[in-house]
Amino acid sequence: MPSSIDLSNANRIGTGNERICFEHPENPALCIKVYHPMEEILKHTKVVRQQNEMEQYYFQKLVERDVPFTFIPRCHGWIETSLGRGLVFDRVVDDSGSASQPLTAMLKQGTVSQSEAHDILKSVEAYLLQYSISICDVSPGHILMQEQNGQLTPKVIDGVGSRYNDWKLYLLTYVHFFARRKTKSLWQKLISMMLNHECNK
Repeated sequence: MPSSIDLSNANRIGTGNERICFEHPENPALCIKVYHPMEEILKHTKVVRQQNEMEQYYFQKLVERDVPFTFIPRCHGWIETSLGRGLVFDRVVDDSGSASQPLTAMLKQGTVSQSEAHDILKSVEAYLLQYSISICDVSPGHILMQEQNGQLTPKVIDGVGSRYNDWKLYLLTYVHFFARRKTKSLWQKLISMMLNHECNK
């Protein structure tokens, strides 16, 4: 990758209170997460979560533990951009190059049935618990269904690690019991939300 990436004309994939996510302008298989200007962040929160720093730390620890990135995207580290330092991740796209659909959309369309969605969510849960991966925030929109070689694979694109870059991050990184307990509790809420159609209202 070049030393600096110009994001002025990059495709914006998503935005949150703290960060903006862009398609990498030179590699559509990647995305870059950068911060909003600080004054914009402080309009929405009094506490800056430092999400990029948290994710870079946590995903690096997963690499060091040889955790397979079966159902989560891989983090490729820092890069300088025209909007400041950004964090590079795999972008979840289908074989066609199009952005993968959310599981919620496939449920609405009837492409995936309720029972199939339940099995998908339980398989992701089993993976997260097997490797003690902490889930700190659940949203139905966080699960994309990536189609490759005729197969659909769920990918959890956000909410991995800890909500804040503080002592809880280290607890969830090194004390796997706490990571599994947090993940199991939140994942059950996610299954309930999705299969009770709350996410489709």
